[in-house]
Amino acid sequence: DLIFLIIVGAVVVVLGRFLGGRERQRLQTQRELALARDYYMRVLDHLPVHIWRCDDLGRIDYTNGTLQAYCGATAGDLRPLVHPDDLASWQDANASRLRLRESSEQEFRLRRYDGQYRWMHEVAQPFHHQDGSFAGHLAACLDVTETREAQEKLTQSNAELEQFAYVAS
Repeated sequence: DLIFLIIVGAVVVVLGRFLGGRERQRLQTQRELALARDYYMRVLDHLPVHIWRCDDLGRIDYTNGTLQAYCGATAGDLRPLVHPDDLASWQDANASRLRLRESSEQEFRLRRYDGQYRWMHEVAQPFHHQDGSFAGHLAACLDVTETREAQEKLTQSNAELEQFAYVAS
């Protein structure tokens, strides 16, 4: 009986060390995954691009820190921030993209934290769960206000030049 107890005790010690090592390795892997996840979430939050994600029903469930700072609050629903003249076309484009589960691009004005509306160029792509099923869309928006203003000035200058050329001839 004593030899049996010694053998059982040795087996328990070996198994304990083996399982303890595996548990430590599992915990270390979990810590590393959490650090990597936190790192990439910080990267997303600080990218100089407005990023949002919506679920398969079109509800926004994530906005990055850049978009939150731009809006002055967590932007769970962008509709109140979209310029009233752009809202209907913005909603139509979003509904179509969601229904077709396709990529899309659009431009619209979004209200900044100071109340000023700025032109955004939005690019949205379908997002999928790990099993391949549709999860919604990921979108990135860039402020293109200065570009639009420069294009408008150029168009106006060209029109004035054409008018001048017509009068001069």
